Amino acid sequence: MRPPYRLVFFSSLSILSFEIALIRIFSIRFSYHYASLIISISMLGLVLGGIYTYFKTSSRHPISLAPHLLVIALALSYPAIFIFSSVIPLDHYRMLWENAQILYLFLFIASCSIPFFLYGIILSSCLSSYPREANRIYASDLLGAAVGVALVMLLMDYIKVEYIIVILSAMLAIQLLFEPKRGIGKVLYITTPLLLCIPVIYGLFAVHISPYKGLMQALKDDDAKHIQIINTSHSRLDVFENTRMKFAPGLSLVYTKPIPKGSGIAIDGDIVGVMIDEKNIKEYDFLSFMPSALPYLLKNNKDVMVVGFKNSLDALSPYYFGADNVYLIEKDLSVLQFVNSYYGVNSLYRKSTYYTTMRKFLSKLQKKFDVIFISKTGFFPSGNFGLQEDYDMTVDALRLCISQLKDDGFLFIQMFLLPPPRYELRMMNNLLHALNGDIDTRLLIFRSWDTINFLIKRSGLTKEEFAKAQRFLTERELEMLYPVPDTTERFITGVDYRNLFRYMVDKKTGDTFVKKYPFNISATHNDKPFFHYFLKLQNIREIYTLSGKKWAYFLFEGMALPFILAFLILLSIVIFIATFLLSKERDLKLANRNPQPDLNKLCYFALIGFSFMFIEVFFIHTLILPLGSPVTAFSVTLFTLLLSSGCGSLISGYMKANKAFYTMFIAPVLLLFYFFLFKNIVNSSFSFVALIPVGICLGFFFPTGLKYLCRERKGMIPLAYAINGTSSIIAPMLASMVAVTWGLKILLLLSAILYGTTLLLIFPHIVFKKSEIPISKS
Repeated sequence: MRPPYRLVFFSSLSILSFEIALIRIFSIRFSYHYASLIISISMLGLVLGGIYTYFKTSSRHPISLAPHLLVIALALSYPAIFIFSSVIPLDHYRMLWENAQILYLFLFIASCSIPFFLYGIILSSCLSSYPREANRIYASDLLGAAVGVALVMLLMDYIKVEYIIVILSAMLAIQLLFEPKRGIGKVLYITTPLLLCIPVIYGLFAVHISPYKGLMQALKDDDAKHIQIINTSHSRLDVFENTRMKFAPGLSLVYTKPIPKGSGIAIDGDIVGVMIDEKNIKEYDFLSFMPSALPYLLKNNKDVMVVGFKNSLDALSPYYFGADNVYLIEKDLSVLQFVNSYYGVNSLYRKSTYYTTMRKFLSKLQKKFDVIFISKTGFFPSGNFGLQEDYDMTVDALRLCISQLKDDGFLFIQMFLLPPPRYELRMMNNLLHALNGDIDTRLLIFRSWDTINFLIKRSGLTKEEFAKAQRFLTERELEMLYPVPDTTERFITGVDYRNLFRYMVDKKTGDTFVKKYPFNISATHNDKPFFHYFLKLQNIREIYTLSGKKWAYFLFEGMALPFILAFLILLSIVIFIATFLLSKERDLKLANRNPQPDLNKLCYFALIGFSFMFIEVFFIHTLILPLGSPVTAFSVTLFTLLLSSGCGSLISGYMKANKAFYTMFIAPVLLLFYFFLFKNIVNSSFSFVALIPVGICLGFFFPTGLKYLCRERKGMIPLAYAINGTSSIIAPMLASMVAVTWGLKILLLLSAILYGTTLLLIFPHIVFKKSEIPISKS
């Protein structure tokens, strides 16, 4: 019989599309995409599917696993799991006081792994049934996955994620029309998944936003009105009206007049800003009482760049103070579509907005600015998720901004004050590194009742400018934190930030202060862009006490990574040991004279699983810098890596053993090359091209391993697939943990070492073999 290449291709296409759809579902429900966790969930399902196939196909009475039945089960699983996840009362906000939410979370994660379990059975059973065609089946898997990535990215820019689930289920069901099987059974196979999709199509089940998120709270008011929903691969954006939508971060308490209301905008359910009417800009005198007015009042500004377009006040302030050229930089496609659909061609918002990233814009425009404004103040004073990459706040980004200022230009950064102090301290540390310690006249820090503000002048503040800034702060009852003024007058009480900054600036105490501080406030660079991750493993107990002894705090702060990793390691060890012991017991019962699975061979598949995932995680995080979006970086990485690996798998089937081995040797060499030189090309939008030669070489490892390590025992192939997947369960979270601790680049070095080790393991099986022995039946 001809191997089911088409079923594998379309199943792989749908499962990768489902995996990326999960990123959007997680972002909406939990405010973060959890890409590494989703990869682990998918690999867990694939591993269990491979193990199931291993025991079923190599038992005394093997069960035939019909591919078309498994495909129809996969088609049914998409709407079924979506409906189930919509029904369970999971709300991560309620974890703070409701322990049952932990159970719901595990049920949600377990249900999401079911489609991957089914696909694990499909792929591993096909590999074991057609071992001589392993390279082509594996290529069908990778190429289908690559097409799935491209398809779902295209769909997400036009339709809701709910409809994507329907399309995936319908696509799998309809393609069974091409199967030779006929009769009423075939009709039922095709219609059942389509019927299950009907309630999803009519909106009876949808991706629920927590009622505790800002959007849902705002819509509860009687006068609230939901205006528009925009869905893209970047985010879900909601536009709404509410009389409480008034926003002026850090507004001086001296100002007592009312401020205008506007339309609220929420991204993935979190309110991020308010859009006020631009036509009345001349009447907005409250803008001069906000902390962000200072750089505009110190000098006449002609060219201004504002990074991020979540807050209309940041966009209108330059025009209010007389700027001639304003550039609004926004990297979220949903926001861009909102601006283009909501405002006219002559709108100040629309004519000034550029869809790009700050660093790409600065590099391409090559223009000097009077003011570069970076605002990190959303509608609510809350921090970002810990593992969220922030390439706009690294030392490298700050140096780039300062270099693009005119000699008398200002860089202004505004953040919310979020106790306990950590965000503002890391920002201070980054600025110290960006300015190389030269901050005596170049840095001014002040606070309002809810914001902290960093003002940097490239050439240094003059005495006149410093005096003018002091008058501005005194008149508006704002407090200067650095440099510490001579006067002891203070308008705001609370955390003594002056002493904290004094310790950091002092060369004798600065390094010691950073090392001994309970939170990790070390400087962040391009290699470690995790500005919002503050966990020190050795201080978990102290941080637990500071959080009021609430374990859920680690989840909300994005610091649950070590706990998730520990759980996944334990789970993987249990799966591996149980599989190995059950395999041994089964072989004894069957009086199987074939040799037991060789640990060296299993190590080979485990190591290539770790290595592949390390490379994947490295590029997912790194490509966010040139591509601007986590979802885009995730999709481009997967598409390029899977497509090139699929081509490599096909090529491996036409090469002799020695040539295949030498081609595999190129992989660690390329990884070492990228380790030293990748920073020179990462800023390019085409940097993903560097993945292609690596991916082609990586496509050789798995099919070549099956060909030469499992040739004596066909039944071991599902176990090899399962072990490869078991290591891939741990690898994404382990890679993230390594990255936040030692940086992203170290992942390339570790991958090169691990791939080098696998070459040593497979070397004797290729070089010293007697002949090309096909895999025989066990």
